Amino acid sequence: MPTVEAPFITAVIREKEKTMLGENEVTRIMHAQTMHDMREVLMTTPYATHLANDVSISDAVTNYLEQEFAWLADSLDNDMVLAFLGTRYDALHVAQGILALSAGESAMPSIPELGILSHAQLQEMIFDSVFIEKAPASSWARIIQEQQQAIAQGTWSSPQLFAAMQQELEVQLEHFAQSPFMHELAALAKAHHEADHAMRNATLPESAAAYERTWDESALALAKQFQYEPVGYDPIVAYWITKEYEAKNIRLLVAAIQGGFSQQEAGALIRNLH
Repeated sequence: MPTVEAPFITAVIREKEKTMLGENEVTRIMHAQTMHDMREVLMTTPYATHLANDVSISDAVTNYLEQEFAWLADSLDNDMVLAFLGTRYDALHVAQGILALSAGESAMPSIPELGILSHAQLQEMIFDSVFIEKAPASSWARIIQEQQQAIAQGTWSSPQLFAAMQQELEVQLEHFAQSPFMHELAALAKAHHEADHAMRNATLPESAAAYERTWDESALALAKQFQYEPVGYDPIVAYWITKEYEAKNIRLLVAAIQGGFSQQEAGALIRNLH
């Protein structure tokens, strides 16, 4: 599929936004007593096509995100913007691979098709020690090599891994940012990491769930601010960020039903998308 310019993608996104979960669907899901009830609600949404053949709701949500990311990858005419959207997944998947390597595994664990680095590339880089020169794979090479050496020398630790991954993620987000909105998202990610470090040896003033919700709401507030920019890539980034949190809301509601949460408890988990 040939790449197209941002205004054309934005026009498609305006139609996609009309099918996002509204307050009515979210309220109905919150009233759901069973997973069957929740599936019935989602069968009236674009997630329906991914729920066939008894696919779990969580897997259906992942499949939907994979479809949307693949559409952007095929359509977007700016690799830097796509890398900005995908680098958080790359960071997560590199970390998962390093954790598996540290546990003595010889193969990359299964990962969703989200991000720029493929499963095959991660297998080569982490487990086969193959250096891939093309960015963004090359950007993770130093981190991977440092982690491999630490594992071999017996000095590796998961806190050190997470600190290195956060630092590299901050660098990459700022590098790939192409607009004020993306720079603000990069700054927000850095502030979140700094707050996490500050809280590490302190007592959280609120529950962990409420703490994370505060940061998520900040990202969504930025998305709403830039969602209707008349030109540029910001509406595309805003759509993707909002879609991610829609998926997160669904997963949180799945957990709430499975955990027997009350409607009020479930409502406290939801990120405000509107």
